Amino acid sequence: MVIRYCNHCNITYEDLYDSKCPKCGQKTKGVSKIYFCPICNVPIYYERCELCGSKGFLISTDVRPVFPEERFLMETLLEDPFAFKGASVWADLGGSRYFVNGEKITFNKKSLYKSLTNEKIKKIQEYLKQDKAKEYEQFEEMKERFIEANRYHLDYITNEAQNFIKEAIQGYSQDEIFVSFSGGKDSTVVSNLVIRAVGSSRIIHIFGDTTLEFPFTIEYINRFKIN
Repeated sequence: MVIRYCNHCNITYEDLYDSKCPKCGQKTKGVSKIYFCPICNVPIYYERCELCGSKGFLISTDVRPVFPEERFLMETLLEDPFAFKGASVWADLGGSRYFVNGEKITFNKKSLYKSLTNEKIKKIQEYLKQDKAKEYEQFEEMKERFIEANRYHLDYITNEAQNFIKEAIQGYSQDEIFVSFSGGKDSTVVSNLVIRAVGSSRIIHIFGDTTLEFPFTIEYINRFKIN
């Protein structure tokens, strides 16, 4: 469920559709509660799973998926390589808490990074060279299950974002609209939302090259431009 908070009235309320405060009418901020479905083994935005109907348990306010490379780094720091291979692994946005099949794992990254010996670094480097096709196949399966278990919520927030964009660009011509594009995941999502809202891929994208970007960021931006 989407919990909305009004800064003006200092109240919270549950409402999926109306983002205006029922008391003062001002726009409110949405805060999610994230649950975990023990049957589908993925986080869900509502206490009752859309996919299987099972009741989930509260784990956080926001989470992100953990890719195989980060998972292996986490396992190496904990000195338990491949302990979570094939598991449903997620992290909160602060990165201080991980959830493995819904179970919380808390550790101090800073202190663990200090324990990174040359031997551990070598293991990580060797892992990065390995073929991870099977692990990514499992990762993609988990991702698709997450999407299906949260289809209603994801469709809702997508429509809400596109409607906001359509309202914001009213009165502007297409060549007056642009996307500030960093080449990261957030600006990629924004680009997709804007293109879908406008109904055209011919939208100006502005990228500021600080000369400090990672090479694969520049590589991705060049691919994105061509596509």
